Amino acid sequence: MWYVNANTGWITLYSPFNTIKTTDGGQSWVVQLSGNTLRAGFIQFFNDSVGVSLGSNSSNQSTILKTTNGGVNWNAIHISSGDLYRGISFVNKDTGWVCGDNGIPLLRIWRTTDGGSTFPVQYAGAGGSFQKIFMLKEKVNGEYVGWSIVEQSLYKTINSGVNWNLINSGIGGGCQSLYDIYFIDSSNGIITRNLSCFSKTTDGGYTWIHFYEFGSVNSSIGVGDNNTFWLTLGTVDTLIKTTNFFQTYGKQVSASHANVIYAVDTSIVFAGRDMLNMEKTTNGGGPFVEVKKISSKVPGEFMLYQNYPNPFNPSTIIKLDLPKSSSINLVICDVLGREIYTFANRYLTAGSYSFTWDASDYPSGLYFYSLNADGAIIDTKKMVLLK
Repeated sequence: MWYVNANTGWITLYSPFNTIKTTDGGQSWVVQLSGNTLRAGFIQFFNDSVGVSLGSNSSNQSTILKTTNGGVNWNAIHISSGDLYRGISFVNKDTGWVCGDNGIPLLRIWRTTDGGSTFPVQYAGAGGSFQKIFMLKEKVNGEYVGWSIVEQSLYKTINSGVNWNLINSGIGGGCQSLYDIYFIDSSNGIITRNLSCFSKTTDGGYTWIHFYEFGSVNSSIGVGDNNTFWLTLGTVDTLIKTTNFFQTYGKQVSASHANVIYAVDTSIVFAGRDMLNMEKTTNGGGPFVEVKKISSKVPGEFMLYQNYPNPFNPSTIIKLDLPKSSSINLVICDVLGREIYTFANRYLTAGSYSFTWDASDYPSGLYFYSLNADGAIIDTKKMVLLK
């Protein structure tokens, strides 16, 4: 998934093999690449005309594709002879890198400086396969700096890809292999993991701080700016958002259980699950929500408590008890009965929970909140927002 502005974007689909495009912010889509001749995978666009993609041809050979007319036509600019292309990172329309292996597998990095007309091997390493690559768009000391992932290990280049050094052979934290990667400069970066955590570095990738979050499987990174990021969690109905590069972060509801995300800026963000069930926000995703389990002691009955503080400004806490594991919906309505917020279809185990609602984006007034567990309405209560 890639957008060049709030209206124009592309999505690649794997079943069937299609590339689709929108020019109205996702309201409608047209199929551009369909069939079994060329199959686009990961895509990156530089403007509304020129883009590149990793894909395959009808013989299932790894292929680098390019379009110069906004995706109407895609041409194979490089077809492998046994190599496997797995990740791509371009710093501009002429200069880019592809990572992967030679099929044995032995580590390989390819580089182009002519927009893909040539794509020679730049780096050949020992056994393994580079899975993702990220290059800073601005040079540092006259050279491009980048990182590439191999399972739980991290390689780094400080000379535009000529040399790649193993800087961390196991980022650790009790999590599995590395998945997605983004750096805002040569020091500060974020990596998502394949098991319940993500990690942050402030020294260029040599040491990492780990953050543990349930459900963070195949977690993707959305970048609004150098402070504002979103992380998908994949198996739960929330996203992680930060506005200060993970000094602190909160959670927002994702109805699609998103595992892919693309941020156009700090307000307009597209997310979805496996490129399907797409959702969009134009206000940065709205307020943070937070549910904390405050006790594992099994209550005797379902209970929805009065919020506190009440009146409140701008946030309040709602407590609830679950005597058994349940799928819950917590719905907030305004005084006219309009549903303004839903914490939907969240499966919670038995125990007591606190739910924090931030109403910074809503006006003063009377609001109602209801708890639904396994399809049954438990209770409805009133609360007052007073600004």
